[in-house]
Amino acid sequence: MKSRLVRFFILPFAVAFLVFAPLNTSAAPFLSATSEPAAEQGVRGAFRALIKAWDDLQTLRQQLTTKQVNLNFEKNFDFPSLKEISRIDEQIEKRQTLLKEGELTPEKISVIKEEIQALQQEKIPFQKTYETRQEKQQKNIVILEEEIEDIQEGIERQRQLIQAQISKVLENVAFFLSIILLLILARFGFGKIISRLQLHDQRKHALLGLNRAIFNIIIGIFVIGIIFSQFVNFLPFLALLGTGLAFAVRDSISSFIGWFAIGTDRGYRIGDIIRVGESHGEVREVGPFVTVLYELLDGEKTGKLISFPNKFIFEDAIVNFSRCYRLIQEYLSFPLSAESDIEKAKTMLKKIIQQKNKKSDEFVKNINTKLQRNYHFTENEQKIRIWVDIENNQLQLRARYLVDLDQKEEVRTDIVESFLNLVDKEKQINLLAQEKTLFSAGKAKKINPEDMHH
Repeated sequence: MKSRLVRFFILPFAVAFLVFAPLNTSAAPFLSATSEPAAEQGVRGAFRALIKAWDDLQTLRQQLTTKQVNLNFEKNFDFPSLKEISRIDEQIEKRQTLLKEGELTPEKISVIKEEIQALQQEKIPFQKTYETRQEKQQKNIVILEEEIEDIQEGIERQRQLIQAQISKVLENVAFFLSIILLLILARFGFGKIISRLQLHDQRKHALLGLNRAIFNIIIGIFVIGIIFSQFVNFLPFLALLGTGLAFAVRDSISSFIGWFAIGTDRGYRIGDIIRVGESHGEVREVGPFVTVLYELLDGEKTGKLISFPNKFIFEDAIVNFSRCYRLIQEYLSFPLSAESDIEKAKTMLKKIIQQKNKKSDEFVKNINTKLQRNYHFTENEQKIRIWVDIENNQLQLRARYLVDLDQKEEVRTDIVESFLNLVDKEKQINLLAQEKTLFSAGKAKKINPEDMHH
């Protein structure tokens, strides 16, 4: 049972370790080489990388538009020098037409030729400017076309990168959602298992609450780790802190787990007679961390309370006399006067016990060997024992016998009633006066067995 409980409490933390161990690297394959360092962890980082890739794509598109506008401007640019050259060519052509008509005087022809020559000289700087600018235009067009081609290739690569990132981010999100779903299902499954355990309602409710708390904490940490990528870096510190706290309160944790072990068939319950180390008593209270006993001495309550941590169920041998085939050693005590016939009183009490506890006596005889082998009860310990003791200068007639746990109250009451009735009829046996008052001076009635311990 201990191993099953330990596995139950360790399993959620093992799940948490398996979940968070790959968290630092799970998002890395989904991110581009240009992603910022903070984006290399967690789903949030993957989304950051995707948004950055989208921004880069928009930037490339803007650059493409700008380059295309510049290319169109270069291709359609009107050179001022080209207009001047056209104007000068028109004037030269007009003068050359006049020369071809041949009706001009020699003086007029000479003037026209000089004008043509002057126009040709005027054309030379415009021609040089045009050629220089045209050469530069061609170079600019080539450069712009190359840049446009590079940008278009970059846009295509960026589109492919975004498509790949979207696909991988969806896979990443699906992975995390599936883990969260598995944790929720695990919480539900453990809750169902706990509900079917044969535990006391108090323990069952505590275990269900602990189950919800553990899985809710794991799910909460997991979600925080997804939303805040830097939180993943904080997880080792949390693990160290949790380990330190667990070490500091390890005794309380062991006692709390022991509380559930106590509730099993191998544990004990309120009313059981148990021995833990040197302590022997009747279980009064079983709390989540501490067990409280009524101390017993020779079967009687001393009035003292003994408490010990529940973790002792894992550390010390606990003898439960109430689980010995449902048998318990019961003790009786009667105060006798000094003038009483002790031997006759002992014989009477033994005969009454044999009559009233006949069913348990027969059962003890049938399992004699098992009691010796499993619980180390000797044959003498299995038999009825009657003896006389002195306490506070008074004779005490004491008896010890094995009785069924479920019948102990009834058998005890019957024995006390029968013995008191016989004592009232016997002149040779007298109980002390104060005790006769307690037992109603011979009028047999049922009394609380605990009154016999005081």
